[in-house]
Amino acid sequence: MSAKDRIDALKSGKKIYINIADNPNAKPDLLPEHLHNWGRDYVDKYSKQIEKYSQRYGLDPNITKAIIYSENSDYHKYGYNKLADIIKISESTLPMNIQGKTWGNFQGKQYDVNDPEQNIELGVRVLKSIYDAVPDKDIAKIATLWNGTGLKEVNDYGARAKEYYKNKTWNNPLEMPKFKSKKGK
Repeated sequence: MSAKDRIDALKSGKKIYINIADNPNAKPDLLPEHLHNWGRDYVDKYSKQIEKYSQRYGLDPNITKAIIYSENSDYHKYGYNKLADIIKISESTLPMNIQGKTWGNFQGKQYDVNDPEQNIELGVRVLKSIYDAVPDKDIAKIATLWNGTGLKEVNDYGARAKEYYKNKTWNNPLEMPKFKSKKGK
C-alpha cells in the first residue's frame, strides 16, 4: 500500500493494517539540535488538551506526549518552525507539527492546524488511527508512521520517540542523558 493509499484510508476512517518492519539499525540517539526544555515546555503547556483529546479518542496520552516532545525538542529548526507558524507559512504546524494540507480534512471534519486546540485534536485522531492500524501497537512503529506514512521499517525518529515514551522524558526537569545506540553506533 502506498503512502497516499495509507493516508486516504486513515483520513476516511477505513480499517486497515499496516505492517512495518522492525529495524535493529534504527538509532534512538538524540539529535545535535535537541532542546529538552522546548519539548518539555510544549507538553506542559498543552497537557490539558493532550489529556482531553487522548481520553476522548481512546489513546494513551503518553503516546501524544512522546510525539509532541519529539517534534518540539528535535524538529524546531533552531526556532524557525515557531517563526514560520507565527507568520503562517509552515507546511507542518506546531504543537504537533502536523501538515494541514495533508491531514486538515480528517474523517469528515475540517481542522485549522494553526489553532493549537484543533491541532492537538487532529494530531490525536491521526495518531489513534495509526495506532489502530499497527497490529502489535509498537510505539516505534506508530511514531515512524507519524513521521512518514509511507515508511516500511522503523526509522531513527520512531526509535527515539519510543525511548521518550518509555522514559517519560518530558517529566524530567533536566536534560536526559544521550541514549545509547543498540550497536554502539
